[in-house]
Amino acid sequence: MAEGKDPLRYFRIEARELVDQISAGVLDLDQGGGPEPVARLLRVAHTLKGAARVVRQKEIADHTHALEEVLIPYRGGDVPPSADAMRELLRLNDEITARVVELENPPKPPVGTGPDEPAPAPAAAEVVVNPRAATADLDELLDAIGETTARMAPLRTGCATVERLHRSAEVLADQLRVGRSTTPATARAAAGRLAGELG
Repeated sequence: MAEGKDPLRYFRIEARELVDQISAGVLDLDQGGGPEPVARLLRVAHTLKGAARVVRQKEIADHTHALEEVLIPYRGGDVPPSADAMRELLRLNDEITARVVELENPPKPPVGTGPDEPAPAPAAAEVVVNPRAATADLDELLDAIGETTARMAPLRTGCATVERLHRSAEVLADQLRVGRSTTPATARAAAGRLAGELG
């Protein structure tokens, strides 16, 4: 597959770095608890979970979410993780690592059985997008845009009214400043118009 067409290219790099950080963090946590190692692990796990979801790597995202769920009760650092929690963190770390390694080393296709039989084309690691899900997302986005547009219409009308009132107030202020050449009746009429527009 061409280098530019591999949708998981950058994810593999980022996932490897994040998995290494999770592994080191779990070992740090095993050596001594506290809020800092837990907070660091939660940040890294959350980043990996989000990246995995973006490229539709559900197993990695699910295992990472489970890792977060194990860590959350220990976020405050008051109580160190129990032995069972540490075993579960290590197990989840191994599961996540295994999935990332699978992405890095896709299985080799079987070689043809005879000289006349060509080897099958390698399977490409492609992101499968469910068209119904994409359509649902698009529909939701269009609904949100429509609702936003409907809510913006009164604001536009209000802005036009405020601009008109601002101009009227400036005219009235100018008339009052110049005041000596404007009759009191004219100034009162202008003030009355402005008050009427203000409602």
